[in-house]
Amino acid sequence: MRKLFIIFIFFLPILFYHINIPILDTYSFRQTQTASVVRNFYKNGINLLKPEIDVFGPEDGYIFLEFPIYQAIVSLFYKVFKPSEIWGRIVSIIMAYIGALLFFKLLILLTSDINFSLLSTFFYLSIPINIHFNRTFLMEPTVMATIIGFLYFFTRGILEGNIYFWILGIILSSISFLHKSLYGPFFLIPILYLVIFRNKKFNKFILLLTLLIPISVMILWQLYCERMNFLYGHFWLTLADEAYRIRNFGTIKERFVFHTYKQGILNLYPEILTPLTLIPVILGFFVIKNRKNYQYFYSLALSSFLFYLVLIKLQCHHYYNIIITPSISIFCAEGFLQLKKFFKNKLLKNIFLLVFLIFNTGISVKYAYRYHKFDAPAALKIGEIVKKYTEPSEYIIICTPGYDWNSAYVYYSERKGLHIESNELKENKLKNLNRKNYKLLILIDWQNYLNLEEKHKFLNNFEVVEKNEEFMIYKIRF
Repeated sequence: MRKLFIIFIFFLPILFYHINIPILDTYSFRQTQTASVVRNFYKNGINLLKPEIDVFGPEDGYIFLEFPIYQAIVSLFYKVFKPSEIWGRIVSIIMAYIGALLFFKLLILLTSDINFSLLSTFFYLSIPINIHFNRTFLMEPTVMATIIGFLYFFTRGILEGNIYFWILGIILSSISFLHKSLYGPFFLIPILYLVIFRNKKFNKFILLLTLLIPISVMILWQLYCERMNFLYGHFWLTLADEAYRIRNFGTIKERFVFHTYKQGILNLYPEILTPLTLIPVILGFFVIKNRKNYQYFYSLALSSFLFYLVLIKLQCHHYYNIIITPSISIFCAEGFLQLKKFFKNKLLKNIFLLVFLIFNTGISVKYAYRYHKFDAPAALKIGEIVKKYTEPSEYIIICTPGYDWNSAYVYYSERKGLHIESNELKENKLKNLNRKNYKLLILIDWQNYLNLEEKHKFLNNFEVVEKNEEFMIYKIRF
């Protein structure tokens, strides 16, 4: 455990790099959306069944996607300490380390090889996409911790014939499936392998039947989300909407077109496989069959492959790839140990290990932080202006060329807001919204659609609060 602690200390400054910057560095719409739920939990009390964001105005502010466990945890940090985005990042780092600890314990359980387990854990933490997303205001590290957790407890329950660990696996898998339904269920495949081929104590049918508990919990939550999203006017976020289904899962026909896979494949390199780890991973995939419980690792790889295949349309979102990193790190460690055998001298082996890990970390950090650019750089300035010209009880309108429900603008404005697209920018609509206490109109990328000579002539009656190349802000009053 001392060596594992050293690994954790080694990665700490890497994960704490720029930890206090605004949550606009990558996927600002997801980070600020998550942070909005946290802030509303802090202000209004934690209600796991009603996660609230500010981008749909005061009336339809509830949105139902993932079960907000991570958001609830961060809001508790807000209450104990003080509201600050840094706590969202710190919770992610804590969860990343909890996941890494459980990953290490799982590998020790399966292989009884401490060096292999330590090396796999190091590679797991050093994969570029993990370095990056393990320090963001997102739920992914928490979801990974719950997935690795239920793998560990289920596995330990079977291998040690301990029903209490199996029950812990049921509890943690239920939490995992709730928190991010699209991730966890794929990783029941290694557990099915254990139940069928390694179970010597329990009734197989009963064990398989208990796996329906987390699946049932997940289905009930999804049905609730569908019903509530429909109720609050978010039909486009339900499976009843064909566009939503295609956007998330694609069609059968698309799976036979290479272009569908192109972006997902491109995301694998170098976000997961770097120039230094590519060969060890490929080598490790073939030589791991000599290791104890190798079938489990192939089952884990199969889970990752099916996850990738079924959710092929979502792989353009880079953070979805975090789910396959445990398999990659296992094969990378096995491949590296195979390469290490070419050195006969113990000193040369240690030098090779040290040099490889240093270069690997350097390369990974380089690729991990290539995302560090602001997605919505105007959000901070807009937020300052909005807070200057409105009261907390007043609302804002954000207009973009096409519909975009990026929460960054309302989040940093600390106001409820409503997003509209440019073709909705009409006098009657603004008049109606103004009656409902909407006071400012913010035009993002206004050069692409604004026409003050004809179509938007009515805006000349309003006071211009701010105008620059990125946005314009009007004070609307009829």
